[in-house]
Amino acid sequence: MHKTPPKQRYIAASNKCTTKPLSNIITKCLKLILLQHRKYCTTIYNRTGVNTMWIADNSKNVLNTIDELNDTNKAKNVYTYDFSTLYTMIPHDDLKEQMKWIVDLAFFNKSKRFIFVSSYNATWYKRKNTLRITKEQIIEYINYLIDNIYVTVGDYVFRQKIGIPMGTDCAPYLANLYLYALECKYLKKLMKNDINTARRLSLSYRYIDDLLMFNSNGIMDEHKEYIYPKELILNKENTNDDHCTFLDLNITVNKKNNTIQTYIYDKRDDFNFTINNFPNLSGNIHASRSHGIVISQLIRFCKACTNVEDFIERSKTMMTKLINQHFFKHLLKKKISNFYDKYYHLVQKYNISKRKIIQLIFVP
Repeated sequence: MHKTPPKQRYIAASNKCTTKPLSNIITKCLKLILLQHRKYCTTIYNRTGVNTMWIADNSKNVLNTIDELNDTNKAKNVYTYDFSTLYTMIPHDDLKEQMKWIVDLAFFNKSKRFIFVSSYNATWYKRKNTLRITKEQIIEYINYLIDNIYVTVGDYVFRQKIGIPMGTDCAPYLANLYLYALECKYLKKLMKNDINTARRLSLSYRYIDDLLMFNSNGIMDEHKEYIYPKELILNKENTNDDHCTFLDLNITVNKKNNTIQTYIYDKRDDFNFTINNFPNLSGNIHASRSHGIVISQLIRFCKACTNVEDFIERSKTMMTKLINQHFFKHLLKKKISNFYDKYYHLVQKYNISKRKIIQLIFVP
């Protein structure tokens, strides 16, 4: 709704779907398989300097890379890309093929013969009262789920022949691992002929359909058609190569000293309507427990904001909203004090005292 004109995203709810239990099992298995591929890609990186795993779970890895670039003054440019169509355009045959490759590679030795699935997670190690699944079974489950996607609209029932529905449990993992398989295969092939270009593509992070690249000089425009199928359209998002937004980060490259500055980016700030994203204590809500959300938010702000002014501004905005929602000012100040004492290793980069921070955040 914050876009002009507003866009639609179709969500297929699956809470009562007969394939939901199967999708839940696949989700647990793919989560474990993803961890296995991360280890595999780490080994490749240690040996070649090429990062074949672009999947980012959050902004932590991005911030670590930014710190490394700032320490060496090697930040040159930044590019962001976005798939205009992902979930709804993934070809089923190609999805099955790539997922088979993903699963086959995860079961790489005799110690990885079965995945044991419990009510909570999946593991390679045997546990009591768990479901034991083989490599062949996982592939069969995934293929069955892809072939049996049915969506009801009113009195009509449709079978989805292209793409996967946003709403089934394992959809994010299928989409993420599908793109990863394409990227990993291409980079491994590129390493054999042009390892320097493969390394230039290595400072990349992708969160589902959003892609961030550091110091690539825009070479993704030359390679994207070889990595992804023609059904998936990858568009460049940022207009200047010194500024972009990715996840909850607003990223700016200072080309004078080749460093990067960051601060919090919240898509909700672009909305032309009010978003109530914190509890309102006028209701029957435990007051002291609700105040606990402050520290986690301050940690996030501090990690993402390079300059103290941005940290103060974001914190001040949050505190104003919380006070308007009947939070107690004296408890909020106490939480800031606790945050400063416990996470001083994060705050020390600002070179500012605890008293000064509290004064600036709560200035009239």
